[in-house]
Amino acid sequence: MIRRLDETDLGVLIAIRREALVTDPRSFTASPGSDLGLDHEFVRASMAETSTQAYLGAFDPGLIGMAGVYRYPKEKERHRAGVWGMYVRLSHRGRGHGSTLLAAAVDFARSLSGVTHLCLCVSETADAAMHLYERFGFVTWGRDSAGLRVEGEVVTVRHMALELDEDR
Repeated sequence: MIRRLDETDLGVLIAIRREALVTDPRSFTASPGSDLGLDHEFVRASMAETSTQAYLGAFDPGLIGMAGVYRYPKEKERHRAGVWGMYVRLSHRGRGHGSTLLAAAVDFARSLSGVTHLCLCVSETADAAMHLYERFGFVTWGRDSAGLRVEGEVVTVRHMALELDEDR
């Protein structure tokens, strides 16, 4: 089951976010020591912005995955939304949870009036994630060959975008 997370989910959301950063450090630009997504007050305030962003959770039966979606805030970029923090617990991968989470993220982006593009970044070390995004129609528009440096290793990051229907 996929649903929008709210303040009652704050503790489990932050726990799974921390797990994601520790389990897959090459998949996220954030680090556990400095990530705003681990700060209760920041997340609580972000959750209150329900018209421009959403925290989505996959449940089986507890929280086993998450994805964030936000509308770009600057006037000249408001036609874009972004996906961030997409993660499914290792024990639940390969069961379609990532697809359902991404579908919910795309649906939320489509619900935002005037949003025509959904953007994301993905580490080239995250093969399954790249293939998932490509199956949904995301197209790579750029590569940052030194996008991340994790434990001395340089990791290439792909920038991807999905064109959304304008006839909504």
